[in-house]
Amino acid sequence: MLLQSVSFLIDNYRHDENNAGNYTLSQYQLKQFRVNKTTITVATIIIVIVAFRFSALSKNWFADQTASKPQEFSKAGMTITLTQDFAEKEVVSQTAAYISSQYIVVSMKEETQLLEQNDVAADISLREYAECIIANNELDTTIEGIESQPYFIYSQHLNGKDISYLAVMFKGSDAYWVVTFACETQYFASSREQFMKWADTVKIS
Repeated sequence: MLLQSVSFLIDNYRHDENNAGNYTLSQYQLKQFRVNKTTITVATIIIVIVAFRFSALSKNWFADQTASKPQEFSKAGMTITLTQDFAEKEVVSQTAAYISSQYIVVSMKEETQLLEQNDVAADISLREYAECIIANNELDTTIEGIESQPYFIYSQHLNGKDISYLAVMFKGSDAYWVVTFACETQYFASSREQFMKWADTVKIS
């Protein structure tokens, strides 16, 4: 079974290349839930950010991020183009994780073979897959986007921080993927368009 009840710690991560700042992820865990009386894992993410400090809380912080040069990252059949501000992190509970001073981008791969082993149809639509995640994690949100790239948005108040997430569904030849973009809620409105642009660069084999 994929990654049930997993948690991990990432402490004192620094983006030293541009001195962009420092934040700590004190907890990052997946919820376990049941579909058709079987347990499968999808990418509902709880990120507790103890300190999420921006290098410059000025009018230019977002411009600085988006002005960085594009950087392509690939892992386990997924490719995404972010920027050079991101660094890849090895995270036991995620297929891939990329972190910058402002943003967290994580992806999880759910193989269709494992779904079938748990009596879940391997050919459900991406919208149905998103509905599963929302329903079984009791998220107060609705599905947006087109059928080939549905997404949903939700927020949580965790450890004194308001964090917002944009989770996008994808499907490859042998797996479903959830790619989630996260930042502090106060920056989400100005970051949402950039998240969708990054999501548009995702390629799944």
